[in-house]
Amino acid sequence: MPEQVSRHVPPTVSYATPAPVEPPAGYVRIATYCGAVPLLVGCLAFVLWTVTRSSIWSLVGLLTIAFGLVLFLIGNLFLLMYLLRLPSRDRFHVFLRTSWKALFLLPLNFPVCIAFILAYSYIISLIPVTVRNTSHSIVSDVTITTPSGEAIRYGKLQPSSSDQRLIRKREGQFLLSATRGGQPVFRVLHRFYDKDDQAGVHSLTVDITDSGVATTEND
Repeated sequence: MPEQVSRHVPPTVSYATPAPVEPPAGYVRIATYCGAVPLLVGCLAFVLWTVTRSSIWSLVGLLTIAFGLVLFLIGNLFLLMYLLRLPSRDRFHVFLRTSWKALFLLPLNFPVCIAFILAYSYIISLIPVTVRNTSHSIVSDVTITTPSGEAIRYGKLQPSSSDQRLIRKREGQFLLSATRGGQPVFRVLHRFYDKDDQAGVHSLTVDITDSGVATTEND
C-alpha cells in the first residue's frame, strides 16, 4: 500500500486595507464662518449707519473691511488644506460638493463691500434741504436749480408749512426761485459744497419770509 504523503499548505496572511483618512470637516466649517461673519457684520453695520448716521457704525464698517480681508485669506487657507487632504480619487468633485457654501460666501464679500462703499459715498453726498413758508402768503413754484442745471421742484407751500428734498452736494452755487404772493423771489444758496471741507453742510433750512429769504446751515 502506497505511503500517503501529507502536504503542509502554509497559511495565507491577509493584510487589512487601511481605511481612507477623512479630512477634518471643521476645515470647511471654519472657511464658511470666515466668509459669513464679515458679510453679516458688514450688512448690519451699514443698515445701522443708514438709520442712525452714527460715526461709530461707519468705523465698524471700516474695521469689518480690514478684518474681512484677513478672514478671506484664512478661509482660503483652510479650504486649500481641506482639498489637499482629500483622497486623490474624485477629489475635486468631493471638494465642490462639500465646500460650496464657503466657496460662495468668501468671494461674495468683495462685490457686497464695493456696493456698500458706493452706496455710502452716494448717501453722504446727499443733504436734506427743507423749504419753509414763514410768510403770510402762499408760496408756489419753489425750485432749486443746481450748478449742472437740474431743477429740484417743491410743492406749493401754505403759510407755516414746509417741504423737504434730498439734494446732492456739488461744487458751485445753487439758485432758489419761488413765487410769494404773486411776486418772484430769488436767492443764491452758498456752501452746498466746500472745496476745503469735503463734508460741507449736513442739512439746510430755507425760510421764505415776508421780507425775503433766510437760510440756516447745520454743519
